[in-house]
Amino acid sequence: MELSGYFSRFRLFRELGELLRNRNIRLSDNFYLNLLAVATGIIVGLLVYAWSWFLELGNGFLRGDGDFPQWSVIAGLPWLVLLLPPLGGLLVGILFRHWGRHRRFRGVSAVIESVARRGGRLSLRKNSVEFVGSTIGIISGLSVGPEGPIVSAGSTIGSNVSRIFGLSAARTRVLLASGAAAGISAVFNAPIAGFFFALELILGDFSKKAVAAIVLASVSANVTMLGLMGERRIYEVENYGKVPLTEMWIFVVLGLVCGLVAVGFAECLHWLENRFNNWRILPQLKPMIGGLLVSLSAVFFPEVMGTGHDVVESLINGTALPEAELLSAVNWLSPVPFLLLLCLFKVLATSVTLGSGAAGGKFAPSLFMGATLGGAFGLLVAGSQHYGSSEPGVYAIVGMATIFGSIAQAPLSVVLMVFEMSGNYTLILPMLLAGTLSQVMFYSIRKKGVFTHKLAKLGVQFGRGKDLNILEAIPVTRAMHRGVETIVKDTPLAEVRGIFEDSQHHGFPVVDTDGMLCGMVTTSDLSSHADEAADASVYAICSHKLFYLKHTDNCHTAIAMLEDNHIGRIPVLDREGRPYGIITRSDIIGAYKLALQIRREELEQEDG
Repeated sequence: MELSGYFSRFRLFRELGELLRNRNIRLSDNFYLNLLAVATGIIVGLLVYAWSWFLELGNGFLRGDGDFPQWSVIAGLPWLVLLLPPLGGLLVGILFRHWGRHRRFRGVSAVIESVARRGGRLSLRKNSVEFVGSTIGIISGLSVGPEGPIVSAGSTIGSNVSRIFGLSAARTRVLLASGAAAGISAVFNAPIAGFFFALELILGDFSKKAVAAIVLASVSANVTMLGLMGERRIYEVENYGKVPLTEMWIFVVLGLVCGLVAVGFAECLHWLENRFNNWRILPQLKPMIGGLLVSLSAVFFPEVMGTGHDVVESLINGTALPEAELLSAVNWLSPVPFLLLLCLFKVLATSVTLGSGAAGGKFAPSLFMGATLGGAFGLLVAGSQHYGSSEPGVYAIVGMATIFGSIAQAPLSVVLMVFEMSGNYTLILPMLLAGTLSQVMFYSIRKKGVFTHKLAKLGVQFGRGKDLNILEAIPVTRAMHRGVETIVKDTPLAEVRGIFEDSQHHGFPVVDTDGMLCGMVTTSDLSSHADEAADASVYAICSHKLFYLKHTDNCHTAIAMLEDNHIGRIPVLDREGRPYGIITRSDIIGAYKLALQIRREELEQEDG
C-alpha cells in the first residue's frame, strides 16, 4: 500500500484542506495552493540536504572523496574503483526488476508523461524505488547526474501532497511542477532556473496561478538549503570579462557544433536503449553490463565515471585536469584530442548507462560533454592567435549551456541554470546565442528531445503541458466490451452461420484450442463463401491477417487502426495473447465524450 493511500484513509488531511478552503476563514483557493507549494518546497529542500549528505558519505566510504577520506575502502588500491560500476549496476538491476517493474518511463520523462496524461499523479512507491536506484548509480560511479532523480522525487512529493489534501487534477499538476522546480533550485542553488525549468519543460503553462506557486516552491526550497548549508556555489569560477562583439561569430560556430554533438548523444542513447531492450538476457543483468562497459571506458578515461564535477570546474577555470585515480592509457595525447576523446567517451558511457536500464540524470553528463567540447574549441581558438581573445574557460562555460539545452528542448532554463551555478554574469549573451543555435541545429535533425522522444513515439502530443490527444489518455480496457465471444477454428460453417443468426455482431475472433487468436470471421466472409461446404471449418474462410490491440494500448491507437484498415471492431488481447475484450467505433466515441467532459471540468477549475 502506498504511503499517500494510507494517509488518505484518515480524513484528517482532507478535512484540514476543506477547512483551509472554507470561505468563512477567507482563504482563497489560490492562497491555499500557494501555501501547499511553500510546504512542498521546504520538504524538497530538506530531502535534498539529507540526500547530499548521504551522497557525500557514500563517496567518502567508497572512494575517500569529500569529507570522509579516512573511511575509503579502496585506499591504496585505486584499481578497485573499476568494480564499483558493474556492482552498482547489478544492484540497480535487481532493485528495478523486483520492485520497479512495468515502468515505461523514468525520471523527467515519467514526470512529463504524468502531467500530460494522468493528471499529475505519481506513485510514491515506484518513484521511491527509482530514487534509491539512481542514488546507487551515482555513488557507484555510473555516468549519470543528480537532477533526474531529484526532479522525479520533488515532483512525487508535490503530487502526493496534492493527493493527500484532495486537490483537483489541475492543481495537482501545478504542485507537481512546484516540486520539480524546488528540486532544481535546491540541488543546483538555482531558484530562477528551477522556476523556468518547471514552466518550460514540465508544465508548459504560464498562468498566474502556476507561476505564483512555482516561484514560492523554488524560493522556499532554496532558502531551506541556504539555511542548512550556507551560501554556496556549485562551481567556483573566475570572473571573465565581456566577450567582444566582433568575436560573437565564433560562438555561432560553437553552438552549431554543440548541436551536432547533442544529436549524436540523443541518437546513441536511443540506439543503445533499443538494443538493450531487445537483448534476451535476464533484465537485472543489463545495468551490470552497462556498468562493466563504463569501467572499460574508465581504463582509458577515468574521468568519465560519475558526474565529472571536478573535470568541469577545472575546464571552466582554464586549469589542468585533476589527477585521475587511475593511470590513463592515453596520457600522451595533446590537450585538444584528449578533450575531444573525453567528450566522445562520456557520450558512450552515459548512453550505455541509461540505455542498459539504470536511472539517473542527463544534465551533469551533458555539462561534462559541453565543457570538454567547449574547452577543446577554446584551445583551438586560442592557438590560432587570430580569431579570438577570450580564454578557453569561456568556451567551456558556453559549451556547458548548449548540449543539455538542445537535448531537453529547454535552452532558456539551462542557460539560466549555468548562469546561476557559475555566477558569471558577463557571458549571458554568448550563452544565449550558442544555446539557441544549438537547439536550432538539433531540431532541424530531430524533432523531439530525449525526454519526449519515447512519449512522442507512443502518440503523446503536448499542449499547455497536457496531452492534446484526449483519446490517447483513455486505455482500451476502459472502453471495450468485456467477455468477448470467440469461435474455435475447427467449428463447422453450418454452426458458425447459426451463431451469426443468433447474434447482432458482425464479426467474431477465431481462436485455436489454447484460446490464442488466429483469425477473424465476419458476415462478409460468410457471404463470399456461401457455396462452401457446411462441414468446412471456419478457419478455412476467416481472415488470417490479424488486427488486434494489447491490453496496454489506448483509444488513439485503436481508432487509428480501425480507420487505417477499414474495419469495424478489433479484439483486445490479455498478457498471454488471448482475446478478453472487443472494441468498436461506438465504444471509442462514448469514451471520448466522457473524457471530453472531464477535460472541460479541469479547464473550468484552472480558469476559476
